[in-house]
Amino acid sequence: MSSAGRSESTTNFFNGWLPITTGLYSFVTKYEAALIEVYERESTEVFTSEYIYRLVGPHQALLKDAAKIYTRTMFQKLQDQFDQVVCFVVIKRDVEGNVRQLTVKSHSGRAESFELQIDLEKLDGNCGSKLFEYVGLPCCHLLKVFSKYDILKIPKAFIMTRWTIGTNKFSRLYDESQLEVDNL
Repeated sequence: MSSAGRSESTTNFFNGWLPITTGLYSFVTKYEAALIEVYERESTEVFTSEYIYRLVGPHQALLKDAAKIYTRTMFQKLQDQFDQVVCFVVIKRDVEGNVRQLTVKSHSGRAESFELQIDLEKLDGNCGSKLFEYVGLPCCHLLKVFSKYDILKIPKAFIMTRWTIGTNKFSRLYDESQLEVDNL
């Protein structure tokens, strides 16, 4: 099997399992074993995300909220962003009703600044770093603005469902009798 015209992820998936000379029968049995291992690894990750408590300081309300929302891996990435919050300062540029246009600048010696816009009533907005648009997590600049305006829970507009705990529950909870051949 070649991966020409397809993603290299297929090749990466099979690299540890199958040599190039594998026959069809051997491929099918080893493929099944590989899927079982992936399923078990994902099940372990789901269990860890749902039932292993993450340690968060008592003064970190945003992180406490994130610990209840995000998978373990994404929580760690958000925690890395949260650790950078202290390196920035928020400067107001313009206020139009509930919408604030802000600049978040680094005060740690880096010449770094980002333009933000946030609606304090709807609790949505955007940042010039575009981390949320690319990765699906609020960036340290947005987290800085949340803390400045005493937003103690991550707004729904900044929570991407694919990174939340329990997203894959369908794969564990479906009932095969509910699946009809016509729907597949």
